[in-house]
Amino acid sequence: QKRRLAPGEKWQGTVESWNSEKGFGFIVGDDKLDTEQVPESLLKGGKVFVGRRDLGNLYDSLAPRMRVEYEMYADATGLGATHVKVIGVAKQTAGDSLGILQGLQGVAPRLGAGDVCVRLRVEAEYVGAILGRGGSVARDMRLRLGTQVSIGDDELDPQFAIATVMGSVEGVQAAVGEIGSRISEAAYALVERNSFLLPTSVLSAFIGKGGASINEIRNTAPKVTRQALRLDISKTPLEYPSGQFSLVNVLGPPDAVRPVSAATVAWVADRMSKDLDAYLESARAAALAELGFGVVGGNVGGPGSRPFSGIGGGWTGGGGGSNGGYKGGFKGGHGRW
Repeated sequence: QKRRLAPGEKWQGTVESWNSEKGFGFIVGDDKLDTEQVPESLLKGGKVFVGRRDLGNLYDSLAPRMRVEYEMYADATGLGATHVKVIGVAKQTAGDSLGILQGLQGVAPRLGAGDVCVRLRVEAEYVGAILGRGGSVARDMRLRLGTQVSIGDDELDPQFAIATVMGSVEGVQAAVGEIGSRISEAAYALVERNSFLLPTSVLSAFIGKGGASINEIRNTAPKVTRQALRLDISKTPLEYPSGQFSLVNVLGPPDAVRPVSAATVAWVADRMSKDLDAYLESARAAALAELGFGVVGGNVGGPGSRPFSGIGGGWTGGGGGSNGGYKGGFKGGHGRW
């Protein structure tokens, strides 16, 4: 049985190894644990196991020498990491940096070009309706729509669950519509509802200047049913271990909820595409900076006397900048999808 160590506390370490075929690796933590209090730290030399499932929904790989932040648990096999987030690249020699640059190329997204990943917060009692007996509904969606639908626990409230939907924009739009419809049928309701989980840090962009963006999304509903539609954002953010999220609730008649939900998925896809491009460029810049090169305006500059330490953006934050480098590459304020 897993035992969380210091729940909520963030640990840091360096990826020692990663097996891409088997989907797991080990982290060497920065802090040594008291073996009397945590006897599991005697197993596997105190290394921390990390599996593909612990990397969230965007990436399915790590690379040696990556610096990571994570929560930790202990079980009969030793130490393990969960909610793993890349925060940088470990200091090393120039020769090792070439390996990091090659390793970063292997950190491939699970999503294909133009794909999108959205999360919905649903009542736990309707999980069966979403997945179907033995997962039959989810399998059918995968075959018909090319989408992956998975359900996980809501770490804040056991009465809810988190549905993650990945695939092409059109496929995810259709799947989200079917999920809302199945929940409505199971609840014997005349209205449908989809509750999207978005990083709180992107809400200002979702709303837009003077409400322009959210009004554009709302106006995708037919005029005749638009008055009956509710499109609102929760006032209190939800503090998940992976970051702060807010609920965007779409509630109303099906012919109003479905186009508005589809427009929301399209907005998320556009935002993810921009932030993913920034992340990949920043990850590349981080490795190049270790070699004494800088990335200026997205192009590789000449060797310098020291690595650039610009304010480039990344998947886990940042808004961009003229110089990308180690210090700016993985940090900032956009939040994680």
